[in-house]
Amino acid sequence: MYIFVPKVSGLNIGTLLQNVLEENGVSSSIDGKPYADLSAGYDRETGRYTLGTPLFHNGVEHSKPLRPTPYHSILPGKRLHLRLMGQNFFDPEDRRHHGTVCHRVLSTIETADDISAAIQKHVHIGEISTDEGREIEEMLRAQLSEPEKQRWFKAGNRILNEQEILQPKQGVYRPDRIVIDNEGATVIDYKFGVERPTHRKQVAGYMHLLQEMGYTTRGYIWYVPTGKVITVET
Repeated sequence: MYIFVPKVSGLNIGTLLQNVLEENGVSSSIDGKPYADLSAGYDRETGRYTLGTPLFHNGVEHSKPLRPTPYHSILPGKRLHLRLMGQNFFDPEDRRHHGTVCHRVLSTIETADDISAAIQKHVHIGEISTDEGREIEEMLRAQLSEPEKQRWFKAGNRILNEQEILQPKQGVYRPDRIVIDNEGATVIDYKFGVERPTHRKQVAGYMHLLQEMGYTTRGYIWYVPTGKVITVET
């Protein structure tokens, strides 16, 4: 095999190849040892590189089989994994990230059957690992098996996830989940921290807005990490 590399000024593939041949081969970034000693076959005067010894049989040149040098690699289980966002989502010192992911999952599902697909989207974009996704799914499925919460994720109802409600001179309101059925509108707000009096006031405000639209309302605060549910009255 012959390789022709034109000599031009500046850094190019030709100068790169020449540097590799004139040095002691390509070094490994793992242990510092060369993959192959390429300089032994390189003639600086002629610029010719020869690897192996040609064999002749009945005047015809034949190539001698050459076993390549083993190439350093990394075991599959130790390869790098792409994680685009939030390496500390499940750090025990910062549980806010756990709530952030759970909230995003809940904001994209209508029924419990949507949980797996919603979680996989967050796994694929690198927000959470497969194990973390499995942890979230097990927790959510366990809680949504309770009768009260089952009604919030029942198929056949109209679901409004983070639907904006515009109020003149008051701004924009965005309840986490509104479930509309034959009995009226149910407001569910997800919380992932400690209980605060302002949480009840917030949900009550959403309920008043829906009542002004003519709906009979019910309101709940769901503290997801503990599973606790608080009923809100207006």
